[in-house]
Amino acid sequence: MKTVMDLVPAAIWVAHDPECHNITGNRTANEFYEAKEGENVSAGPASGEPVSPRRFFRNGKELKAEDLPMQEAAARNQVVEGSEFDVKVPSGKSLTLMGAASPLRDEKGKVRGAVAAFLDITARREIEEQNFEHLHILEQANVFVRDMDGKIIFWNMGVEKIYGYSMDEAIGKTSNELLKTEFHEPLPDILRDLTAKGTWEGELVHTRKDGVKIISSSVWTFYQADKNHAGMIIEANTDITERKKAEEAAVEYSKNLEIANKELEAFSYSVSHDLQAPLRALDSFSELLIEDYGQKIDETGQDYLKRIRKATQTMSQLINDMLKLSRVVRSEIRIDLVHLSEEAKVIAGELQAGQPERKVKFVLAPDILVAGDRGLLDIALNNLLENAWKYTSKNPNALIEFGQTQQNGEKVFFVRDNGIGFDMIYSDKLFQPFQRLHTDKEYPGTGIGLAIVQRIIRRHGGRIWAESEVGKGTTFYFTIENASGLGKS
Repeated sequence: MKTVMDLVPAAIWVAHDPECHNITGNRTANEFYEAKEGENVSAGPASGEPVSPRRFFRNGKELKAEDLPMQEAAARNQVVEGSEFDVKVPSGKSLTLMGAASPLRDEKGKVRGAVAAFLDITARREIEEQNFEHLHILEQANVFVRDMDGKIIFWNMGVEKIYGYSMDEAIGKTSNELLKTEFHEPLPDILRDLTAKGTWEGELVHTRKDGVKIISSSVWTFYQADKNHAGMIIEANTDITERKKAEEAAVEYSKNLEIANKELEAFSYSVSHDLQAPLRALDSFSELLIEDYGQKIDETGQDYLKRIRKATQTMSQLINDMLKLSRVVRSEIRIDLVHLSEEAKVIAGELQAGQPERKVKFVLAPDILVAGDRGLLDIALNNLLENAWKYTSKNPNALIEFGQTQQNGEKVFFVRDNGIGFDMIYSDKLFQPFQRLHTDKEYPGTGIGLAIVQRIIRRHGGRIWAESEVGKGTTFYFTIENASGLGKS
C-alpha cells in the first residue's frame, strides 16, 4: 500500500487517530513539508510530542490545528472539499496547497482518523497574481490590446474616455480603421521594429468618435506567451494635443520675440546714432555763445547756457551708453581662451594710473582662464572693477578683489570690494538700464554699466548676482558656461 501511495503525484496524508495527533504522508507529501519518512507532521500532536515547525495560513491569517482540513473533516465527520491554504516549511519557503480531506471510519461508522490529498498550486497562484496585477495596470492606463491582424480584443475605460468609443463599439474592430490612425512612418516598418525589439514609441494622429483629431504619444509592446500562442500588441496612448499646441505656440512666440528684439535693437541703434549729430551741434553752439557772446549775456543767461551744455553732454553720454548696450547684444561672439587674471591686472593698473593719489589694494587671483569672447569679457570685467573703484572712493583703506570659488560644484567668479555697499532690498534694480541707487552728485554715472555686464554674462551662458551690506561693501558673482574645466580650481 505504501509503495502505491508513493507513486501518486499528489501529496497524501493519513491521520492515524480521530484527533489527528499522528499524521504521516507519502513521498510527495514529505517533499512538500520537507519531512523525513514516517515523521509525524501533525500541527496538533499529543501532549508531550514535538510540535511541527510548519506554519499554516489562509488569506494571510495564521491557522490553528483545528482549522486545518484533516482536523475539520475528522471533527465534523464529513468530507471537506476545495480547501486551499498556505504552508511555510522549515526552510522558510511557502507553498500554496489545494485539495480535499475525508474522515476514515471503522465498521461501525465511527471516525478513526482522516485522509487528505493535496496538490501544489504555488506556481498557478503566482501566475494568477501576476495576471491580476497586469489587469490592474491595464485598467489604470489608457490601454487597448489588439491581435496581429489589428483586431481589438481589450479596451479599457482610459481609452474610452480619450476616444469616445465604448468597449462594445471597439471590441472586434480594426484599431487603425476605427481611430483613422495617421502614421509618420510606414506601418510595416513599425511592425518590423516592434517584433524585433519588443517595443515601439512614437506619435500618432487619431480621430475621436466626435470627429476631432488628436495627437497621441503611443507606446506599443509586443507580447507572446509562447510559440504555441499567437502574439498580440498592447498599445498605451496619451493625448498630448494640448501639450503640442503649447510647444508650437512657444516656438512661434520665441521666433516673434527674437524678430521684435532684433528690430528694437536696430531701431535703438539707429535712433541713438541719428541723435548724436543734433546734440553735438547744440553743445557746440552753446559753447560758442558762451565764448563769443559771454560778455553780452548776463550771469543768469550764462547759467542757463551752462545748464543746456550740461544736459546736452549728459544726453550724449546716455546715447553713447545705449549704443554700447546695443553693440553688446548685436555683436557676434568669437570664442577664445581668455586670461581673466591678466585682464584684471591691466584694468587695475589703468585705474591706479588715472587716480594716482588714491591708495587702493588689489588682490587678484592668478591663472583664471575661461573660454569666451575676449572683447566682451574685457568690457564686463572692466565695468565690474570700475564699479568697485568708484564705490570705494570714500574708503581710505580700499580693497578690491578678483577671484574664483566653487558653489554646488560650479566654478563661480567674483569681484569684491569694501565700499559703501547697498541695501539688498534694491537689488532688483541693479541690472536695469539707467536705474541707479545713488545720485549723480555722489557717484557720477548713467546706470548702464551693470546692464551691459549682465547681457555679456548671459551671452556666455552664465548668470550674475550680487551680495551686499550697507557700509561693508559688495560682491558681484558671475558664472560662465563651460568654465569648470579651465584654470585653477
